[in-house]
Amino acid sequence: MVDAIILSLDKDAKKLSLGIKQLEPDPWLTLMQKYPEVPPQGVVRNLTNFGVFVELEQGVDGLVHISDLSWTKKVRHPGEIVKKGDELEVVILGVDVSQRRISLGHKQIEDNPWDRFGDQYRVEQRWRGRLSASSKKG
Repeated sequence: MVDAIILSLDKDAKKLSLGIKQLEPDPWLTLMQKYPEVPPQGVVRNLTNFGVFVELEQGVDGLVHISDLSWTKKVRHPGEIVKKGDELEVVILGVDVSQRRISLGHKQIEDNPWDRFGDQYRVEQRWRGRLSASSKKG
């Protein structure tokens, strides 16, 4: 025997739609109370060209956009940083409960190094360094 809730009933077509997940509380309704300040840890479930899907808990996945993986590395594919099954610390950047979408960030776990860069280096100040790469553009 299986417990279920009737979702829709079409007497003319003699069709009945049932739902099982509706018996459990909707995890999206209490999401922000669970993760207000503490960065959640999630498991990488899928990699795409545009980002990483991270499962925060059963039935709740969020997206870390490729631009939110690193402050300093130019990431061409998320596979350069993580792989499926990895645990990843993230920050919740935004939640759209109606669309059931969570925007996550990984680089936001650390301070932005570019904020400190101006304190260390000044315009027209001379520095000596090693050339690491060159291109037609510079």
